[in-house]
Amino acid sequence: MSDPIVFMIPSDLPEDEWKEYLQDNINEFEDALDKSAGVEPHDPRLNIHGITIESVTIRDDEVFIDYSVNWSIYYGCDDQNSSGDEENSVSAARRGNVLTFERHVYPEPRSTSDEY
Repeated sequence: MSDPIVFMIPSDLPEDEWKEYLQDNINEFEDALDKSAGVEPHDPRLNIHGITIESVTIRDDEVFIDYSVNWSIYYGCDDQNSSGDEENSVSAARRGNVLTFERHVYPEPRSTSDEY
């Protein structure tokens, strides 16, 4: 299992400003987010255009973050585009202004050799 992501919020930042701070620094805990967008996450044709934090719920010992992933994918052989916004959530343990996220683990890519 990989190391958790420890993310520190400035101690002088009021809780009502955490959402904006988390959005501005999303790259620091992005590995905790599921960005598969309903398609095979290992598909190299998947393009993530942005992640938006929709809401943050702060509890004494935990933080819940609802977010949406804007994505698109192009299937060239079918000349077909798909795109959308996938909603998801993640939680983090909270100790004061320190949040600890577990890294999101994607399943191994499927292979036809697994079918036999």
